[in-house]
Amino acid sequence: MNDGAIDRKLINAVVTEAGMRGVTVAELTVEDIARVLGISRMTLYRRIGSRAALHAAVRATGVDPGDRPGARTRAVEAAAAIIREGGMRSLTLEAVAERAECSLPALY
Repeated sequence: MNDGAIDRKLINAVVTEAGMRGVTVAELTVEDIARVLGISRMTLYRRIGSRAALHAAVRATGVDPGDRPGARTRAVEAAAAIIREGGMRSLTLEAVAERAECSLPALY
């Protein structure tokens, strides 16, 4: 479990990846971060504790992690866009999760 200190190499890897992609740390998905580090999402969460803890650690290095709306806000916006583009018939939880870049359980 996370002892409160996030590994500096992990932070550097995340900041570097965001820079290479031209996005903020907040715009990277947990899946993106885990993939870059070559670990599972669960292992990543064990190492960082939470996304907020990762952002705080990044901020402590002098880098602004940026801001990303929460999963609920992204899901509502995704659902609205899906309905607008394809009507109610195209609205599925899977489509919302994919577009909102969150997991299905996050929608419940």
